Amino acid sequence: MRDLKFGFGLLFFKRDRFVAGGRRLSLDDIEHGILRRQFSDPRVHFAINCASASCPRLARQPYRTETLEVQLDQAARVFIGREENVWMRGDVLFLSKIFEWYEEDFTRRAGAADGSTTVVDYLLRYLPPETAARLRQEKPRVEYYNYDWSLNDAGPGGE
Repeated sequence: MRDLKFGFGLLFFKRDRFVAGGRRLSLDDIEHGILRRQFSDPRVHFAINCASASCPRLARQPYRTETLEVQLDQAARVFIGREENVWMRGDVLFLSKIFEWYEEDFTRRAGAADGSTTVVDYLLRYLPPETAARLRQEKPRVEYYNYDWSLNDAGPGGE
């Protein structure tokens, strides 16, 4: 990945390089065509991504069936709980573009029957309690900050 230029780097995710179940698949096919579609769990966005600086950090250990729920919850809590990913300034809540691009994934999971669910409703379950209480009380306006597509630091300090 480090040797790929941005425009050509996108092809890395679109090329059919892997065979699973007798089908040739790209990383995009796996993420969007299988994981997002079949499992409808927005926590996948915190576990599987392109490893850019604005993405959630990739886990250092594999996801395992017996610990998957805990691992996905932890990945969501870590990303959402970090001030550089979700923060308030005045009456504005700044969120990662991930929440805008995949808004339907997050609102569908939060699930109000009347369709009034927002991304903030989803965030409330993963935010630290004092931050969640503040959001409930203040009901801030939401804006999405610019996304940093540079490759994230995969050094020893990552998750």
